[in-house]
Amino acid sequence: GANVKKYLLRFLLPALLALAGMAQAATYSVTSANYTNFINFTPPCVPGITCADYAPTMHFVGTFDVATLAPNLANASITPTAFSFNDGINTYASSDADVRVYQFTVTTDAGGNLTDVDINLEKWQSAPHAPGAYWAYVQVGGGVAIGHNNVLCGGVGVSPAGVADSCVLDGGGVVQSRGWDTVAPTYALVAAPATVPTLSQWAQIILVSLMTLVGLWQARRLTR
Repeated sequence: GANVKKYLLRFLLPALLALAGMAQAATYSVTSANYTNFINFTPPCVPGITCADYAPTMHFVGTFDVATLAPNLANASITPTAFSFNDGINTYASSDADVRVYQFTVTTDAGGNLTDVDINLEKWQSAPHAPGAYWAYVQVGGGVAIGHNNVLCGGVGVSPAGVADSCVLDGGGVVQSRGWDTVAPTYALVAAPATVPTLSQWAQIILVSLMTLVGLWQARRLTR
């Protein structure tokens, strides 16, 4: 009847659409050892940017969110739903309009545990974004973590991750600084996916509830 149709449109359809948007996500951490190798910038600093050197107390650390990683991945490209990392000088966050993903790949073991990454993130430090502008970038994975600060960009294009307006060539420069270590980073699952019913499970629950309501409605009509 008309009332049942109104119920479907008003309550059931929005519920199904909301459930369709549910997704399981996990948070992984990546932490490097403290830097042991350094290249300091050569004064004076360039006007308009902030020069800084890496220190022995600094390291790379941060987290990224992604759907649960499958087992036996080998350098698989992923697109995190969010990330935030710091290399001791610069913060690379997915919410920052100046940050670009150059590359983001992961490797897992048979249990789906994260065993290696190849994370290469960039951050524009001056504008316009063109050859000669300054940028910072960080490279982590394969047993090394390297932070680069105040580097001249040698060319702008699309990164291997498909992100436009990325610096694709290191142009060096005398005010650049670098810090790195040669110890493999550590990885951890810091927030496991929340256990929620799948869409098919919810659909079955709603369908049974709907059939019950329709049955009660029909029975009520017959007894009138």
